[in-house]
Amino acid sequence: MHVTYTLDPVPALVQEPPFSYGVNPFPDEGLVRRTHNMRGQFVVLENDLAALYGVDPTELRTQVDHSAARFPEHLAFRLTAEEAGALPLSVRGSLNDGPRAFTAAGVLMLACVIGSERAVAISVRIMALFVRMRQVLVANQDLLLRLERLGERSINGHADIAATLNDLEHLFTPHPRDN
Repeated sequence: MHVTYTLDPVPALVQEPPFSYGVNPFPDEGLVRRTHNMRGQFVVLENDLAALYGVDPTELRTQVDHSAARFPEHLAFRLTAEEAGALPLSVRGSLNDGPRAFTAAGVLMLACVIGSERAVAISVRIMALFVRMRQVLVANQDLLLRLERLGERSINGHADIAATLNDLEHLFTPHPRDN
């Protein structure tokens, strides 16, 4: 009697199915570029979500406006002029009232409002990315403290080191909303 063993320790019944919703698996770098750290949390802008979900941005905004009760401030918020101005024009778009930013929970709610399987599949990937990004921030808190101490000691006469440290600090530091 011949027995075949599989190297996969996870039974096929519990494996995640491949994306079958017309979603091409794209590298997480594509998602990372569409993710911003604003007001102390990770967000994705409405134009980026529309592109990822495969819907027209105007239609997405209309659906969100019609479902406004589902999107309180902690799920989706409009960027202030200052926040929008800090983004490249290609990212922020040309909206007069500022683009909407969706938090992790807002991304999931938007997928429910859109109602497509593609939106749900993309939202799951975005949520996984947000979790990984939070883990990286938590894991690197010690590194940030060391960089800060290094910056305090070596800034005298070393503008290039100071600039690099400032760039790293900006990358890792959440930017809360200024009121």
